[in-house]
Amino acid sequence: MPRDCRELHTLNPSLPSGEYMVDLDGAGSGAATTVRCDMTTDGGGWTLVFDSGTTNFSQAGVPWTRADVAAALVTPGLATTTLVAYRDASFALLPSLFRVSFAMPAGWRTAAPLNVSSVDAPVMVSFDGGPPLLRRLRHGYGGFLDNCAGDWGVGGNFGRFCITPSPAPFYAAFGVGAADRCVTSDVSWNSGGSTNECGASRRFTLYIR
Repeated sequence: MPRDCRELHTLNPSLPSGEYMVDLDGAGSGAATTVRCDMTTDGGGWTLVFDSGTTNFSQAGVPWTRADVAAALVTPGLATTTLVAYRDASFALLPSLFRVSFAMPAGWRTAAPLNVSSVDAPVMVSFDGGPPLLRRLRHGYGGFLDNCAGDWGVGGNFGRFCITPSPAPFYAAFGVGAADRCVTSDVSWNSGGSTNECGASRRFTLYIR
């Protein structure tokens, strides 16, 4: 049995996106489990590892929502690339908003990107499958000033995941009681107010491959 969506896609490139049974530990003794796969975006074979869903994360550190996938594929370095996107209730991409992909930062192998404090990292980012461009990835809790470019250290545990300068997904306001926001990295975290709250039809997702 394939251990992830990448192996499954390699075996059968015509499979559609959806949920599939995989064996995350390969030849190990662990039981097979169901994962969600994106089989079409940017070459396909992506496995879901974080989904904001309908949860309002108010704790200071937010772990992977699929800790089993992260332990099997992220921690040992089997997955090397991440795909960041907003998706609807069926996990289809929201077409009016950019998706981005980049090589997974080394720090993600020891801690989920939303479960650390105030991290900045240079990344080569592909926007909607285009050529890579150098940008700054900012993620974690620790408070920040208004937008993706704003300084860390303002607002307690107020969290963000964004890429500047760019219109990439900007997942903000986790780590505190405020409703989590799903906006873009070129506007304020509160742009649009409650209309841009995350939820079932506007979910922040991280896939890996």
